[in-house]
Amino acid sequence: MKIIFTILLYIFVSPAYAEGSIISFCSDQDIGWSTEMKCLTSCGGLRVNRVYTSSDEAAMNGNGGNLSDGSVGFCTGQATTYKNTIHKIEMGNAASGYKCTIFEGTMIVDTGNASAGEILYSGKLKNDSCNSVIYDVLYITQDRKVEYAGFTNYPDGSGKVARTTSYCATDNLSIPANLSWLDVMVGTTYQDSNRCYLRENTNWSTTWKKAASSPTTNDFSSSSNQIVEYDDWKGILTSALDGPPFDLTKAYLTDSEGYFLDGGDDGFGQKLDPSNSDRLIVKIPTSLGDVNLFNGRKLKEHKEIKKNKNYPSGFKLKISKLASKRNFSEEFGVKFYFQRSGTTAKFLGTKNGDPGLYIEAIQPD
Repeated sequence: MKIIFTILLYIFVSPAYAEGSIISFCSDQDIGWSTEMKCLTSCGGLRVNRVYTSSDEAAMNGNGGNLSDGSVGFCTGQATTYKNTIHKIEMGNAASGYKCTIFEGTMIVDTGNASAGEILYSGKLKNDSCNSVIYDVLYITQDRKVEYAGFTNYPDGSGKVARTTSYCATDNLSIPANLSWLDVMVGTTYQDSNRCYLRENTNWSTTWKKAASSPTTNDFSSSSNQIVEYDDWKGILTSALDGPPFDLTKAYLTDSEGYFLDGGDDGFGQKLDPSNSDRLIVKIPTSLGDVNLFNGRKLKEHKEIKKNKNYPSGFKLKISKLASKRNFSEEFGVKFYFQRSGTTAKFLGTKNGDPGLYIEAIQPD
């Protein structure tokens, strides 16, 4: 999935937290089922058999926001755990290839139980070696595994609850030479119960973790949310294919640095960390609009001001949670996948969604 988390990396004269969420929830006229929507629709606000007004966004995905009988769609549920482990954050200049490390260490960020505006990490920004260049790319080295847990309502009016389950909850981070780790649905059944990752057919570039050995209508109201491990590298191995179909008859879309491009040529990509195959490096260009990076020249000018006016030492790197659950119609953090069977929703599985992270480089007062 393209959105790992939303990042705004600025220089501020003082800490600043946005009042609302960067995450965009669909308006009433835009809600509907889709294979890839830019806005979020909570599962409790949908019905598998309802006909939704076709919006421009939904129409672009070829289904008008609706599910035909037997087809699959996703919606968002509420994350109660969402854990990323970050090891390095670098800013870069694409033209020159120059990079500057602004964080290095081990940062475990869990947005699942955090409140809006809660600071999840605060530490000195490593910036002494940054040159005076225009930074237009962010590189984040993190664990391949994302850990999440969550719940939502079945989108069929039954009142039943779907939750992350213990089925296929762990991941061994294997790197198969082909897509032998990925199962594909045949109607309402799965081909191989030993494969934990699933998609409806080869026209889907997105894969998710199974919730059970077959599509289920179980009510998980009395269960607890189980932590699921999702390997983001396996996810990119289908979304970077030049499809449809998204299979090995197609080539992988890559850039000059060897990053697998997620869903096109907009520059967002991932590749395995050359020094540790259990980690991957996420590349996010500022042209996507999710990242704003400061100018290294301003940083150096601030150092001179500090010397002359006895300013507090060092920029600060802060990571906070920008959004939280407001009501049943605005859940986020976990994608839930359902198949329509008449008026009934069958629960298929889950995948990590947008955790609502906000990253700042803060200039001291």
